[in-house]
Parts: sequence; C-alpha cells; structure tokens
Amino acid sequence: VQQNGAVICTLSSDADADTVRVYSMSNPQAPASAFRPEYQLPVFNGMHLSSVSFSGLYLEKDTLTVVGTAYYWSDNGTRQREVAVLSSYDISNPQKPVYLSTLAQDGKLTASYNQNGRLALVTTYTVSPSQALSEEQASSYLPVCYVNGKEVLPSEEQIRISAEADAPVYTFIGLIDLRQPDEFQDILSYLGKGDTFYLDEGQIYMARPSQSQTSLTAFSYTGSRIRLEAEATVDGVMMDGFSENPNGRSIRVSVSTAQNSVSLYLLDKNLNMLGKMENFIPDTNVSS
Repeated sequence: VQQNGAVICTLSSDADADTVRVYSMSNPQAPASAFRPEYQLPVFNGMHLSSVSFSGLYLEKDTLTVVGTAYYWSDNGTRQREVAVLSSYDISNPQKPVYLSTLAQDGKLTASYNQNGRLALVTTYTVSPSQALSEEQASSYLPVCYVNGKEVLPSEEQIRISAEADAPVYTFIGLIDLRQPDEFQDILSYLGKGDTFYLDEGQIYMARPSQSQTSLTAFSYTGSRIRLEAEATVDGVMMDGFSENPNGRSIRVSVSTAQNSVSLYLLDKNLNMLGKMENFIPDTNVSS
C-alpha cells in the first residue's frame, strides 16, 4: 500500500514471522524500517496461542493497520478459537513506526471492505460442541470483540437472530475507523450463517444456499451504526454470487432451480423484489 507516493508499506512472510517494511520515498536511499506486527490478544482459559499470521495492509493518512488471524488450541487439542486481529501503527515518521493499538474480533475472517477509511470486517464464529457453556461467561457461547486484549461484549441491541438459524454459527460484523483504530465504532453479532458475502458502500449482503432455496440477509453500516435491514428467501440455489446493477441501487442474484433451469432476481437494498426472470434457461447447468 502507498500514500501519495510518499510512503510505501509492504508485508512479507517467512518461516519464522511476518514482517512489515515502511519505505520513505522522500529518502529512497535509506533502508526501510522493518518490524514484526505486535499484538495484544486475549488469553483463553485452558488454551494457548498456536499461530498468528498477517495477510493484509490498510493505510489511512499516517495510520497503518495490519490485518491477520490468530489461532488458539486447547491443551488436549479438542477445540480451537480463531480471532481476526488488527494491529495499528503511526508512521508519520516512516523511519520510526509507533505502535498504537490492537483490535480483534472472534471468528474466521470472511470478508472486509474499506470505504473512505471505514473498515467493515466480517467473521464467522462457530460455538464448539465441546465448549463448556457458562451463563456467567457470555464469551463461552457468544462471539465478542477485544480492544487491546480487553474483552468487549455486545449489548442487547447488538445481537440479532436469523429466522433461519438452525446451528450455533454467528456472523460477526465489526466497524472500525482506520484513522482512529483504538475502538470499534459498532459491532453486530448475528446468529445465522452466511456462505457468500457481497460488501458494497454502506451495505453488506449475505447468502446461504440450501437444497432448494437461498436465504438472503442485508445489513447496513451508515454513519457509525450497523443494522440488520432485511431477510428474504428466493427459490433456487445461488450459483456464483451477487452482482450490482450499474446504478448501485439494486443487486442481482442468479440461482439454479430444481427444474434444472436458471432464474434471475432483481432486488433492492432492502431485498424487496423489483423484478424476476424465472426458468428462462431450461435444461441447462449454468455455474455463474
């Protein structure tokens, strides 16, 4: 990533650790400042950190954020916990990056979208069948987020349940201002699984195909709030994913039906049906 050609940041990985390098283009002959991303992660009872791997960079003004994943295992190896990690640095002086903070949220990193410095981060969290549930410890059955290692529970308003929920699988959404990455602007813990995601400006769409139908969910993140906007179901199994209409005000979903044909649906941002073409390619197997 680079900023106005003045600073270039790279992320590389080897057998030992991940390394970030910051190059100052005002002094291109000077060696890059190199550092291993730091992190402050929660300590889970009876579990240990098995690995941390960083996979992406975001640069907003003088703030550099490194995104990765941390894995925890129990001592007997029967359960695991996966956490998405964001480690941030001030690089106003490219030769001396300064560590700022670490944010993390439960679950496997599924999707992310950066819009003008606002990062929507989506993870999928599954409650382990062998995990001991405790009424006094919400994080034993509910995904949570962490600020510099301190656990932050979602409020009652930040928890939603899908009408189609049939398993202890959560979709967890965090909204972060990359220019001030010392807290979450908002979080949403949604009991419901998504297999396909489409992130757009201020919108998150999620789909979960079943044997004969596809469940659709729409979220919005306007301002500093994440909201569950709508849920809908269409007949047929989604084939490839979502696509957006050129005007940006609607989306298209293509499905394969039980009649071995293809249907196409046009939906608005709240998943209201605008138009459809059903079974218009009969006796055909179309994958996308």
